[in-house]
Parts: sequence; C-alpha cells; structure tokens
Amino acid sequence: MTQDLTKANILNDYFASVCINDNCKLPPFPRQVPDDVSLDNIHFDTVSVMKIIHKLKPKLSHGPDGITSFAIKKLGQSIVYLLSRFFELFMSVGQVPSEWKSAIVTPIFKKGISSDCSNYRPVSLYCAIQKIMERIIVDETLTYLRKHNVITKELHGILRRKSTVTNLLETTNDWTISLKNKLLCILSKL
Repeated sequence: MTQDLTKANILNDYFASVCINDNCKLPPFPRQVPDDVSLDNIHFDTVSVMKIIHKLKPKLSHGPDGITSFAIKKLGQSIVYLLSRFFELFMSVGQVPSEWKSAIVTPIFKKGISSDCSNYRPVSLYCAIQKIMERIIVDETLTYLRKHNVITKELHGILRRKSTVTNLLETTNDWTISLKNKLLCILSKL
C-alpha cells in the first residue's frame, strides 16, 4: 500500500512540475457582446440534454462523483428531465457541486522505460454529468458567437471540424497560392 502511495506521489510531483503556472491575470479583452447577454441565458431543455447523453461514450470509468457515462446512457430517458432542471438551477445560483471542481488523474503509460515518470501522461476523469452541462454551454456559446460574428471561422481547435490538421492544410494552401503569385509576378517582369 505504501509503495502505491509513493508511486502516486512521485507521478503527482512530476506532473505538477511540467504544468504551466497561471499568474491569474487576464489580458485586456473588450466586451464584444451586448450587456444583456450572459451565461444565464443558456437553456437546458430536455431535447438538448438527451442529445448530449446519446453522444456520451458508454465508459465504465467514473469521475469523483462515482457515476459512469454508461449508467447515464442507460438511465437517460428516466433522468433527462431531472438533469435539465438541475442544470437550470445550477446556472441560476451560479454554483455547481464541489465534485465538479476536481478530477481523478490517472497516469497512462506512453512508451519507454516504465520506471521513468516522463513516459507517462496524465488523463483526468471528470464527472459525466458535468460533461453534459459543459457541452451544452459550449454549444450554445459557440452558436451565439458564430451568429453574431464574434468568433472567426478560421479559429481551429475550438470549432467543430476544425483541428490542427485543417489548420496545417489551410496554411499550406495559403503558402502555395502566395508562392505561385510571387512566381507569376517575377515571371511577368521578365
């Protein structure tokens, strides 16, 4: 038992040492949405909640609350109304359960020597119910930002169907067009 605790402390110390320390200072960012728009404008209707429940991967691993996404998927129809009401209440009071502010961190071995901490990556297991609420907030926020042209379509990594791969493809395409235009310009001067 003490050997497991020692291993956990060694991995924890390593993971903490490679993380970025946040100075908690936000850069200046002018408000780009009307004053009457805030997070409490987000609605958690049963259709939206059920749509996210259907998309959950039926895993048996659980977060700090002990509830698996497998259980939520199985009970979806029975609990969807309660979840939507809970989410509305959490938003109205501006608080969430304390379990949602923590995660179970599991070290996953990558490759190399298993006794070397740098050969592991941390994976955080969050509460499945928390993920449902967060997904709805993200979806509604992104919908609003796109609708009002506050977020650019060139933003990769946040928008659906946009990733580092699509970013690299667009960048390579832009460079190719730019080089072609420069070459044509040079050739036209000859």
